[in-house]
Amino acid sequence: MTEATKVLYIVVVDEEAKREKGKESFRYTRPVLQSSLQLMGCKPRHAFKISQRVFELIRNESSSSVLLPEGTEIGSPNVVCDALAEYKYVGPNQRADLALACRIRERKESVTVLLCGTSGCGKSTLSSLLGSRLGITTVISTDSIRHMMRSFVDDKQNPLLWASTYHAGECLDPVSVAEAKAKKKAKN
Repeated sequence: MTEATKVLYIVVVDEEAKREKGKESFRYTRPVLQSSLQLMGCKPRHAFKISQRVFELIRNESSSSVLLPEGTEIGSPNVVCDALAEYKYVGPNQRADLALACRIRERKESVTVLLCGTSGCGKSTLSSLLGSRLGITTVISTDSIRHMMRSFVDDKQNPLLWASTYHAGECLDPVSVAEAKAKKKAKN
């Protein structure tokens, strides 16, 4: 009676990173692979099933060969891409999208996301959720950015920067505001 092979993690090989010497391999457990697949655009339930399928395929591949020579790579991006294709995640840049998602996950690629909107529309909530999903560890609020910018400009040069968001309208030119209101009223 033979014992079933248990695959604890896989290594997704990025050819670009492979060429760079001294780069460590990143180990993808099933949940980490799942979150990387979500990062490249898979729906959460599909990412769960695809990551299960990848580990199943690799487990079957590794159990079929009794003894592997040292340095043999089990699985490849082809295994992940084949599993993606089973769930209709096929595109012209599928392999590149997977490699980019892996580089972001491994912190080899930086990501900057800017969210804009009016006060109270949910930017902070969305940025926290998005940061969590993308694995972004630093989320900076507009208050922090505004505070930093104030160190370069005094309140006379840019009064809007020094005004509270809720009172910024008070710093606008009253003549311009009256003209804008008149134009809006004329349109209606």
